[in-house]
Amino acid sequence: MRMIRSYLTLVLRGLYRDKSYSFINIFGLAMGLSVCLLITLYVMDELSYDRFNEKSARIFRINGDISVHGNGANDIYSPAPMGATLAHEYPAVENYTRIIDVRDILVKNGNTTIIEPDCILADSTLFDVFTLPFVAGDPHTALLRPFDMVISESAAKKYFHSASTDVLGKTLHVNNESDYRITGIIKDMPKQSHFRANFIRSIAELNYDRQPDAWLNNGFITYVLLRPGATQSNLDHSLTQLTKKYIIPGIQDLFNGQTGDLLDKKNRFNYYSIPLTRIHLWSHLPSETGNGNSLYVYIFTIIAAFILLIACVNFMNLSTARSARRAKEVGIRKVLGSLRSELITRFLTESLLTSVLAMLIALVLAILLLPGFNRLADKQITFSFLTEGWLLPYLLGITLIVGLLAGLYPAFFLSAFMPQRVMKGNFSAGFRSGWLRNALVVFQFTIAIILIIGTMVIYRQLDYVRHKDIGYNREQILIVRNTYSLWTHAKNFQKEVEHLPGVLGTTMTFFLPTYSGSMSSVYYKDAALSADQTVLLSDWPVDANYISVLGMKMLDGHNFEPGNPTDSSGVIINETASNLLGYNNPIGATIYDRQYDGRVVPHKILGVVKDFNSGTLHSKIPPMMLHLAEERGSLAIRVKTTDMPGLIAHIEKAFRAWDKMSDQPFPYEFMDQAFNRLYRADQRTGTLFCVFAAFAICIGCLGLFGLVSYAAEQRTKEIGIRKVLGASTGNILGMLSKEFMLLIVLSSAIACPIAGWGMDKWLDDFAYRTDISWWIFAAAGGMAALITVFTIGLQALRAARTKPITSLRNE
Repeated sequence: MRMIRSYLTLVLRGLYRDKSYSFINIFGLAMGLSVCLLITLYVMDELSYDRFNEKSARIFRINGDISVHGNGANDIYSPAPMGATLAHEYPAVENYTRIIDVRDILVKNGNTTIIEPDCILADSTLFDVFTLPFVAGDPHTALLRPFDMVISESAAKKYFHSASTDVLGKTLHVNNESDYRITGIIKDMPKQSHFRANFIRSIAELNYDRQPDAWLNNGFITYVLLRPGATQSNLDHSLTQLTKKYIIPGIQDLFNGQTGDLLDKKNRFNYYSIPLTRIHLWSHLPSETGNGNSLYVYIFTIIAAFILLIACVNFMNLSTARSARRAKEVGIRKVLGSLRSELITRFLTESLLTSVLAMLIALVLAILLLPGFNRLADKQITFSFLTEGWLLPYLLGITLIVGLLAGLYPAFFLSAFMPQRVMKGNFSAGFRSGWLRNALVVFQFTIAIILIIGTMVIYRQLDYVRHKDIGYNREQILIVRNTYSLWTHAKNFQKEVEHLPGVLGTTMTFFLPTYSGSMSSVYYKDAALSADQTVLLSDWPVDANYISVLGMKMLDGHNFEPGNPTDSSGVIINETASNLLGYNNPIGATIYDRQYDGRVVPHKILGVVKDFNSGTLHSKIPPMMLHLAEERGSLAIRVKTTDMPGLIAHIEKAFRAWDKMSDQPFPYEFMDQAFNRLYRADQRTGTLFCVFAAFAICIGCLGLFGLVSYAAEQRTKEIGIRKVLGASTGNILGMLSKEFMLLIVLSSAIACPIAGWGMDKWLDDFAYRTDISWWIFAAAGGMAALITVFTIGLQALRAARTKPITSLRNE
């Protein structure tokens, strides 16, 4: 115990004696540890999605993968009867539940109506599959009847100022249409869930299961719970058997048995499963916009490891930079009888104590930075030492590892000094022979250049997204949501808005280009509905003003003409659909679809619109068809005015003037805001990457400071002699910087191919992407050189300005 106390006393004295080096050492480690801790919390949060469900390891979602003649529709939806059939006929499946995400609903209680975003329809088995604890009500009966509704604890407090059993049986008026009985209250769902629900309506109000073509319509998100011992391969085998038994016969019946080549290898009618715990990070289908990305988790984990390694490298560099000051101390201690093992123990104790102090400071920094980090990452991360069992062992382990990793080399390096050589002042072969230190600086430069290239590519891609020609003009378009609440008055409201000063045109539809979902339908090139003439098209209902108001370009044919009776059943296709159909001249050609009652309806192609991107650039433009339909989802208004607040006020006044609309919410936004929201996750991740990269570069600069300190310290006498022989300050600066410039060239040669490969993989996630130009690599190397010159400049300048007599007086 006395020995430990003695070691600690000596270490603390040493740290206090060299306050500036100690501060840089400890603060550099603390910065690295705090950033590493924040990244670790972020990664653990991403990996924890959906794991709050007690049966998460046995829950799978069924996805559909359909391709017809090369055009696919891979999404999260499956037929209505699939879940029940799996549970009843296939032994691997214990239970199932289905969800329909209805997105926004209008909820009215008293005189207040609010748009609520998190609403789903679900089977009564939802609570048997997912872990959604009830505060009040019976989970087995809560969703059995039509117009039953379960709400979250926060929703109950919001509308009834209570979350107890006295809320049960009360009603909420939904969508200005129906009253829903409150049959249950659940605890608020954790944020780490791939779907959210504050309002859960009974799916029993629908009747899709009994439709004659229920197996051929994908409209439900189906989850299944496997029996203990069953595997995903068992489930996928069951899905294959189910497809052959129910879906393939339905397809054959659709074509009167004449399927032709529709069932060959070129076409797919598959369903597959994905584990619940993989959805958030590994699933990126068209209807999913809030998921994370496993690639970012890998990238941030690697950055955290690099930052930690850079911080440890800094410690080693700064320790060896102090070697000239500590060499005589080591020599004297050896002369007085200290063993090398004792010196190693002392230096490792110093390293571990530095690591402990750095971790304590890092914890304070991380706690202070956490609120801002949460805002930046859109997280709700907290430090929970008691509830998070991994956190305390992680902190202790990382402190020990960093202390040993950072201290081993300095301990063995400093303890190896020979007393006789130290006393003569000849204890090191100099900086240029320090191959390990050169390797360390190459490592730091390589990481810095990789991070700089990554930052530039990410921002170049985001800038490409903002400025790419997406086929429509999103500027100066005001979107009014909630127009479906106007019901039969919606079209009259649209006409009123069109006559307001400053309004150039309006279009009313749910399917705006900033919409991220998909809806595909089967069409045929002949009236006989031949299988080999089948195409799969995204089917969007719009009005006659859609193309003109959104600034789209007609390439051939004409736009919808409301007064022309033939246009009511006519369609407009995009370029991709035109290429898929294969007509030399598609204008005037006819495509067909089959209605529920068996009728075959022809649709004349009126025109071809230039391709436009719907959703994000992560997905390719699908073959698309626009047809006339009355759809009241949202009203898009193209405006041109110098008094935007006044125009919005007039539109709101017209909206509220209709019967029973005075208390309705009036939500609006501009289309460019909706567009930016599509890329919020990419922008957020890009910003996080840049912040982490900046921290890594800053910590790396501390390491460069240590290396320059070491170089200048090792070459003090050489610098003095050069000064006596007439060398200028610029010559000395060039001498000290030259070796670092050579290391930058080597680092660039290593970093560029690694960064190019990594960012090319990242860009593969975008269907439309920018190029990685050569100048990005050159600029990254140049920036690394500038950072280096800036970092070493002050230290090198001080060495160059040292008077020769100071460095040569002992010669």
